[in-house]
Amino acid sequence: GEYYLGQSSSIGSVFANILFYSAAILAILTVVSTVYLVVKAFKNSVEEHGYTKSELIFTLVCALTLIFSYVKFCFDYAHFCTMDFRYIAMTVVFGALYIGLLLKHRQKNNKMFDSVLRISILILTVLMSVSSVVIYGSAL
Repeated sequence: GEYYLGQSSSIGSVFANILFYSAAILAILTVVSTVYLVVKAFKNSVEEHGYTKSELIFTLVCALTLIFSYVKFCFDYAHFCTMDFRYIAMTVVFGALYIGLLLKHRQKNNKMFDSVLRISILILTVLMSVSSVVIYGSAL
């Protein structure tokens, strides 16, 4: 947002940092999973996983429209409160969708990497959720 969330206490600073880094890593995972799924969709048939190429492309176009609209908004109104997350919050839905589709796509594999990926995403999601509740749900 427009202010530093962890400034009022040291514990608030810890949770603000946890929130930032867990959200940043999940955002990177979202981009990676989106690219992975789009490449897989055009290399072979993905209908066997429960979604079609057109559904994947439609959700990608919606997410990119939100992101590019937000970036344009930031440049058009650079000296206002454009840094607030509320203006781009809907992209979280698309991020969760793509991470979920990636996990569903990889669920048939019993490789160590896929297990580590699932556990990592679970841990990051819990860390982000708990730190969000602490930061936004309390008066730290």
